[in-house]
Amino acid sequence: MDTSLAASGKDTSLVILYDGLQQRAFEQVRWEVEPIFDVMRSKGLGTTTTSVDAVPTGWRGTAELEVAGVDVDELLDTMIGAAIARIPGVLSFKESTKYRNLTTKSYLYNDCKITGAPKTVARGEKTKVRFQWESGQNRLAV
Repeated sequence: MDTSLAASGKDTSLVILYDGLQQRAFEQVRWEVEPIFDVMRSKGLGTTTTSVDAVPTGWRGTAELEVAGVDVDELLDTMIGAAIARIPGVLSFKESTKYRNLTTKSYLYNDCKITGAPKTVARGEKTKVRFQWESGQNRLAV
């Protein structure tokens, strides 16, 4: 039996923090995250080999949330309004994953910037919001 597989379809939960205060917690989440690398290639004079240097510079990801109320819209309006007015605010995501062997691993992504937030609305279904974000900081295991 593979114990690294998630326990169920609802294995990842997400907490959204704004200025250090919890805004909302979500249990039904589709979460994707990947490290960002700056890749530098160099080739010495008279050589045919290329040296590749990949430097990790942060994280980026997508959080797809199913919402039944206006909480996420209000949070997004607050963040966009503050950004337009140049009022500083720190957005953070805390992601927790539960595994079959009953262990839980959590990461905190600090100082995230929203790079997109498409919303899907269909009659008779929950509203889906996808936060696309990037952070220039390392994630913290919590």
